Amino acid sequence: NCNVAIRDWQDEIVFLHRASRTLVVADLVTNFDVQTASLLGRMLARAVGIGRGPAASPEHRWYTDDPEAAARSLARVAAWDFVNLVLAHGALVEGDGQVVFAQVSRDLVAAVRRRGARMRRFLAFLARRQ
Repeated sequence: NCNVAIRDWQDEIVFLHRASRTLVVADLVTNFDVQTASLLGRMLARAVGIGRGPAASPEHRWYTDDPEAAARSLARVAAWDFVNLVLAHGALVEGDGQVVFAQVSRDLVAAVRRRGARMRRFLAFLARRQ
């Protein structure tokens, strides 16, 4: 197992089941199928940036504040030998879990790096209220 320190208000714990080469995550990655959701569910999913395939969870995208620390932690996990990805939220990923995890990690770190100072302060304010 590994503690992925990518945000300051709550860490993510991920596990590797070596026998099945399966990475198990809780909130780090979501994989919702919005096609089966109600209209309101689809609208809410799109508003928070999920529902178009595997993605970093909204709270990780919003509250991760150190892109370099996030990149280091995610790279450590990406180096593990896994092919499947089990998620707490959404359909599991079979066979190409490592590719999906790498893409989600790149997108998350890139989103944090693009964030302006005003948005960082606002999100830090919200994180303290959680």
